Amino acid sequence: MLGFFEKKDAEAQMGFFDHVETLRWHVIRSLIAILTGSTVIFIFYAWFFENVVFAPGKPSFVTYTFFCKLGDLLHTDQLCFEFKELTLLNTELSGQLMTQFTTAFTGGIVLAFPYICYEIWSFIQPALQERELNKTKPIIFYTSVLFLIGLLFGYYIMTPFWLAFSQSFTISPSITNMFSLDNYISGVSTLIFSCGLIFELPVVIYFLSKLGIMTPRHMREYRRHSYVGIVILGAIITPQTDIFSLTMICVPLIVLYEASIAVSARVERNKKQLEIVFPVDEG
Repeated sequence: MLGFFEKKDAEAQMGFFDHVETLRWHVIRSLIAILTGSTVIFIFYAWFFENVVFAPGKPSFVTYTFFCKLGDLLHTDQLCFEFKELTLLNTELSGQLMTQFTTAFTGGIVLAFPYICYEIWSFIQPALQERELNKTKPIIFYTSVLFLIGLLFGYYIMTPFWLAFSQSFTISPSITNMFSLDNYISGVSTLIFSCGLIFELPVVIYFLSKLGIMTPRHMREYRRHSYVGIVILGAIITPQTDIFSLTMICVPLIVLYEASIAVSARVERNKKQLEIVFPVDEG
């Protein structure tokens, strides 16, 4: 225990430039991890583009076939997407080359995300007390898992629904929907990354609750408003009119919101228990 406090005292005496130097090495190691993942994807770009990037744009994609088979079991054709294979257009001389670079870099960030979380935690670790240190260790695991679940949700659920909606929606029969390579890559990657970040909501709520900015009472008050927003979002991007498709979009987001309320409530209970054990002296 004495060695622990001596370590804390030594770290507290670190100057500004010492902290900058420490941060620099954390950033460098994170960049190396990203570049390593990007290099792997760049080398196997043909397989990656064909089986991962462009897969949601094909009628044989697992999401479309799953819903069609489910519709057959339920004796309804409402679940089967009327989706035609996308033909993307490249209108720039170096468009495909730049797409290869940017997609490889984006994929590298995804692959390196758990390690980046570890580097961030390693940087703030010296500022944490021993009790806080033990409680924040699982944060790396939960952050990585939630981000991965969000990516999978965005890739297998949100992206197919969004592509089917974009392909079928038209303001006039005289207009044909045709999509460019850059528009497809930027739209799909933005949607998937957004889902990954949205699924970090419980982690964000955890820290906001620790700081006293967010409370479970506040989130419960705006529960109905949040549900309405989720349903509106699901209705916009769902190309089908059946309730099942809308449910597939909305239920995971509602569960995520309720989980965030539970996380905030747990943080509040821990604070009250800590105040009982270590009452604050107002005098």
